[in-house]
Amino acid sequence: MMKKKIVGLITTLLILIVPVGLAFAVHIIYAPTGVMHWDEDLAYNGYNVVGGNVLDMAGNLLFTRETLGAGVITREGTQVGLQKGKGKGKNRGVSTVVERDGRNTIWQWVAPSNDTHYLHHDFERIWNKKLKRNTVLVVSMHNISKEEAVAAGSDPDNRGGGSADAIIEIDMSIPQDPDNPTNNIIWQWRFWDHVVQYYKKDGKLPSGRSTYGNPKNPEDDYGRLDLNVDTNTGSGFKNDWNHVNGIDYNAERDEILISCRENSENFVIDHSLTTEEAAGPKGDIVYRWSNPYNYTKAEEDKATLLSNGHQQTFGQHHTQWIDEGLPGEGEWLTFENGTYRPQFTAHSAIYQINPYDKDGNYVREKDAGYTDSRGSYGIMSNLITWAWSSSEFDKFNNGFYSSHGSKAQRLPNGNTLITAQEGGHIIEVTPDKQVAWEFISPFVRGAGMVDRLTPELDNDVSFTRYPLDHPGLAGRVEKAIESGEIKPVEGTDADAIGGNY
Repeated sequence: MMKKKIVGLITTLLILIVPVGLAFAVHIIYAPTGVMHWDEDLAYNGYNVVGGNVLDMAGNLLFTRETLGAGVITREGTQVGLQKGKGKGKNRGVSTVVERDGRNTIWQWVAPSNDTHYLHHDFERIWNKKLKRNTVLVVSMHNISKEEAVAAGSDPDNRGGGSADAIIEIDMSIPQDPDNPTNNIIWQWRFWDHVVQYYKKDGKLPSGRSTYGNPKNPEDDYGRLDLNVDTNTGSGFKNDWNHVNGIDYNAERDEILISCRENSENFVIDHSLTTEEAAGPKGDIVYRWSNPYNYTKAEEDKATLLSNGHQQTFGQHHTQWIDEGLPGEGEWLTFENGTYRPQFTAHSAIYQINPYDKDGNYVREKDAGYTDSRGSYGIMSNLITWAWSSSEFDKFNNGFYSSHGSKAQRLPNGNTLITAQEGGHIIEVTPDKQVAWEFISPFVRGAGMVDRLTPELDNDVSFTRYPLDHPGLAGRVEKAIESGEIKPVEGTDADAIGGNY
């Protein structure tokens, strides 16, 4: 009798689980690709750039260009991108930040070593007001020995050594010196300089700064990240401790917004400081949002199997400021993957966050308070001003989900373009949550969108809507046709254009 009960329980679980899995796999295996829905009155018209492919709103391939992975097209028409080193583990090659005009390399910076500068996930080319020229901010991981980690107060039972992320700034006007490959790094900020712990009273960093905090009131250490706090995939300090998957720069505030998947937190740091100041107490975290338990240690903030507590994101990606001039400017957008959310049914969501008071000062998440949505969003921060997920259609709908990657983009008409990397599912929604455009990408390798025309490249997902008058794209097709650089693609409509430029 007991055996029958167990078999029955397993059968029930399989019935529940299999449809959930198919909901994610259907877009990759069974479903048609291309534009599924397009409301021309609601959608924002523009160029859709997927890897190296440029499509119109109907999903027609206009042309392809040599892809640089997760690259961006500048106003000058060049492409800046981050190329990962080929291979895996210790055999992985070093990564490169590069700017190209077509196939011509204008500038590049090659990481000197994966031990000291493993470039990954995200970058942003910015206009440095002080230097009055372009620079590149990029995520850079560096190794920490077990000896240094333990000396700082890392619990040796939690592996000891590992790797932490930094943000480095590279001057694009200065060529890289092969004999001194870090010569044009003009600024950096490291998480490792801003750690705290409650395990070892004499814990110190190599700089001599004490890492021991106030165990009676951890919120006194708001500006530092607990060295021994559990991450999404392990206990305490470890390899890939932060897993920064997004950075964004706010020129008006001269601040950098950092999304950390492993910590399920978003951090703001001060870019106006010197590198020396950024390494000390002045460079401590300015603001943090989405996982208050990391700095409060309060049980009410901690996620459990039955509730998200006060934790807002669970492995989020690509948190960014909404650009100046766009609806909601200055607020944040984040793709909440929901990968580690305690609820059984996995689903993703997009949040818009206003972290300021009326004077533009940051409001701490705990001070703003929370509201129980009594829905799939769980207990929500009162700083969230807008949210969207497929649960808008059905309380239990999990049809829009990506466990990793993904992003959201605010469009000039106020719509939000949402990219779920797994399955290549892209949806444009209006402020009142109507679907204006839906697309399932044909450019898929595994579970990520890539440029299928260059399969040897290990590309990150990249889907961006550019306006029709974007100076880096407008007129480029016609010029490329006239010069003969773009050739028609055989076997497609006569209007389809292919090639590289």
